[in-house]
Amino acid sequence: MLGSQRLPFKIGQQTILQALLVGCATSCCFAQNLVPNPSFEEYTECPFGINQGEPLQCIPWVKGNGGTTDYLNVCNSPLNAGVPTNYWGYQWPVSGDAYVGLKSRDLDDDREYALAPLNAPLLADSTYLVTFYISTAEEYCYIKTIGALFTIDPPDYEPCNEEDCGFLDYSPQIEVNGEFLDDYENWVRISRCFVAEGGERYITIGNFRNNEETVYDPDCALGGDYIYFAYYYLDSMSVIKLQSSFDQFILDEAMACGSYEIDPGPAENYLWSDGTTNPTLTVTESGTYYITLSNECAFSYGEIDVTIIPDAPPVALPNDTLLCSGESLEISLDPDAGIYEWNDQSSNSDYTITEEGMYIVTLTDDCDMTSDTINVSFLDPPAQFSLGEDTLICDGDAFTISFDPSLGVFEWQDQSDDAFYTIEDDGTYSLTISNMCGEASDEIEVEFVQPIVFNLGPDQMTLCDGEEVEIELDPALGDFLWHDDIEGNSYTITGEGLVSVTVSNACYTETDEMLVSVLYQPEFTLGPDITVCSGQFPITLNLSDVEHAQSWEWTGGSTQSIYLVTGPGTFSVTISNDCFAMSDEIVISVGDVDPVVTLPDDQLLCPGQMFVLDVGGLMGSYQWATSTGSVSDADTFLVTEPGTYYLTVTNVCGSGSDSVTINYVQALSPPDLGADFSLCPGETGVLYANVDDVLYLWTDVSTGSTSGADSLIIIGPGTYALQISDACSTASDTIVIISNANPPDVDLPDTLDLCQGDSIVVEAGITGVQYLWEDGTQLSSVIVNA
Repeated sequence: MLGSQRLPFKIGQQTILQALLVGCATSCCFAQNLVPNPSFEEYTECPFGINQGEPLQCIPWVKGNGGTTDYLNVCNSPLNAGVPTNYWGYQWPVSGDAYVGLKSRDLDDDREYALAPLNAPLLADSTYLVTFYISTAEEYCYIKTIGALFTIDPPDYEPCNEEDCGFLDYSPQIEVNGEFLDDYENWVRISRCFVAEGGERYITIGNFRNNEETVYDPDCALGGDYIYFAYYYLDSMSVIKLQSSFDQFILDEAMACGSYEIDPGPAENYLWSDGTTNPTLTVTESGTYYITLSNECAFSYGEIDVTIIPDAPPVALPNDTLLCSGESLEISLDPDAGIYEWNDQSSNSDYTITEEGMYIVTLTDDCDMTSDTINVSFLDPPAQFSLGEDTLICDGDAFTISFDPSLGVFEWQDQSDDAFYTIEDDGTYSLTISNMCGEASDEIEVEFVQPIVFNLGPDQMTLCDGEEVEIELDPALGDFLWHDDIEGNSYTITGEGLVSVTVSNACYTETDEMLVSVLYQPEFTLGPDITVCSGQFPITLNLSDVEHAQSWEWTGGSTQSIYLVTGPGTFSVTISNDCFAMSDEIVISVGDVDPVVTLPDDQLLCPGQMFVLDVGGLMGSYQWATSTGSVSDADTFLVTEPGTYYLTVTNVCGSGSDSVTINYVQALSPPDLGADFSLCPGETGVLYANVDDVLYLWTDVSTGSTSGADSLIIIGPGTYALQISDACSTASDTIVIISNANPPDVDLPDTLDLCQGDSIVVEAGITGVQYLWEDGTQLSSVIVNA
C-alpha cells in the first residue's frame, strides 16, 4: 500500500491545440475529448457511502447494469467512500480528487459497469483513440480482462436479483486480455484505437466476459474466497477522433516572458528536436522547435517559433513605515516602468499616504505583472493612563502594575524602564510613558493595612429557652460574616449551637466562636392516679431520664431522681433547673384489683393479611396460647393464620383472661357463564351468576351499560362480562352471544335398507345445534338396528 503522498504521475494535457494551433482543424491529428466529466471531478453531492443507488453522483455517469458501482471522492474521507483510503483499499487519483470503483469479477457472473453518454456521436469509418487508467484495489485479487464498449443506445441487461447483477453479454471494441492486471500501487494506462461504425453515443467500461471466460489468478496472495473476486479503480478517460492523415503541422508563433511551455497535445510518444521525449518542452531561449508525435495509430510532426522576452525587475515599495499622527508619506516610482494600479484604483507613479493601512501597487509591463505592499502605521502620543486608585497593602505582600510594552518608553520614579513594576512597601510611586510623538504620567499612594484584634465573648454561654443576647462589634474592624452567612457587625443569639464570626479586611482574616447552649423547661409526668393491691408495694417512681432536669424535690424532702412508694397516699415532685421549675403529683390507692384483659372482637381477614393483638400495656406477665398450647409471652401477638387465640395476664393481685377468633376469607373462584351461544331473532335469554354472598357487576361491553343483580336478561347479541367481588378479591368471566337467523336444515335419507342383524349409523350432518331423535336421543347421530 502506498503512503499518503500522491503518485508521481501526470496525465497529458487535454486542452489540445487551443492556444498553440492556428487554423489546423483539418490538418492536425488531435481533437477534443468526447468523454464528459472524464476524471469524475464534477458531482451533484458528496457520496455518503458505497453501494448506493442510481445514478452516480458524478453526472452524467450511471451504473451500466443497475449494479452497485461506487463513486469515491476526497470529500468523503475518512469514510468508506473516501480518497485515498476507502473500503476497497488505498489509491490517489490520476488527477483531481475522485475516481470510480468497479467489481469486475464475482461469484455468479456478478459485474459492475460505468456508463456515460458521449459529447457527440461517433462518425462512421473514423478512427478514435480510447484511453483510460485502472488500478487494482488491495482488498480483492485480479483478472486479465477489461474493456470499453461503444453503443448507439445504452446496453440492455437483465434486472438485478437480490444478490447480484449479471455481466453485459456484448463484444467491446476496446479490450485487454493479456497479462494479469495486478498493479495495486500504480495506475495502468489502457490505450487502443478502433474504427467506428457510426452513431455510437454511449461508452461503457467494465468486464464483458462471464466467469468461465474470465481468467483469475489461483495464486493470488490474498487466497481463500478472494481469488474469485476482482475490483478496479477507474479514472481519466478520453475518446479522441484521429485525423485520417497525419501531415506536417505548424504551431502558431509564441511570445513569452522568461520561459514558455510547448504543449502539442496528447500522444503515445513524443520526440523533440533536442532529443527529449516528454509530453511538453519548456524553453528559455528564442528559436524554432520541432516535435514528432506518434501513437498506436499513426504519427505527425510539426514546428513552432518561440520568442522569449527577458524578465523586467519587479515593482518595489519602501519598507513598512511608522508615522506620527498628522504626518504623511510620499512615494515616487519610475513613471516609465509600465502601468501602475494602486489598491484604490489610482494609476499615478507618485502616491501620498495620509492614513493607516496596507497599500498595494501592481506594475504591468510587457512581460509580467508584479506587486508589492507597504504597511503604514500612525502613532499617537501615549494616552493618559492610570496606575489605579490609592491603595492599601498588606505587610509582606506585593502587587505588580503591568502595561503593554508597545505603549512606548517607560520611566518609573526610581528611573527603572520596565513595562511592569512590583510594589512591596508603602510610599508614592510614579510612571512616565513616552514615544516619538509625546508622553503621559500618573502616580499612586500605597499604605500598609493594620491587623484585626477583637473578642466575641466567653467560649461558652447558656441561655434560657426564649432568651436573646445581642452582640455588637466595632464596625471599623472590617467586613463581618457570621456562621449562618449573615453580614454586619451586630448579631442576635436566639438559640443553641456554635456561634462564630469571621472579620476580614484587605489583608487579614480573624475568626472567633462561642458555644451557646439553651436550657429548656423540664417536661415530665407522674402519670394518672392508680389503684394497686397491697402486694404491689413498694412502687418505684423513676424520673432520672427527664431532660433538662438539674434538681428534684419530693414530698417529704427527698432530692433524689428516684422515689420509692411504700404505701398509699398523694405524692408530688418539683423538678427545676437554672431557668425553670415544674411540678406534678400522683394519688396511689390500695384495692383488690385483678388484671382486666380485653381482646378485640372476632376478626374476618383477607388472605395474606396480618393482625396485631394488643391489650394496652397491662402490668404483669403475659401468656398467649392457641388450642394446641402456649405460643408466646410477649406484650403483643402477630396473627398470620386463622384460629382462636387466648391471653392470660398475671400480676401480684391476680390474673385475667380473654380470647378472640380470627378467620380468613377464601379467595373467590371465577364465575362460569358457560359456553358462548346464539339466539334466534326476537329470542331472549338469562345469564345467572350462580355465586352467593358477593357483589355483582354485569357489563354489556358493546354499550357500556351495567347491572348489579345476580342475573342478567339477554335480549340480543353482544359480549357480556360479569365481575364478582367481596371484601378481599374479585373474579370475572365473559360470554359472547351471537344472533343466528338461519334455522337448522336437516336432510335425512327417505329410506334405508338394513339386513337382518345389522345396524347402521344415521348422521344429522349439522353442527352448532341441539338434537332430539324420536327415541329421546340428543346426540348428533343415532344407531339403527331395526
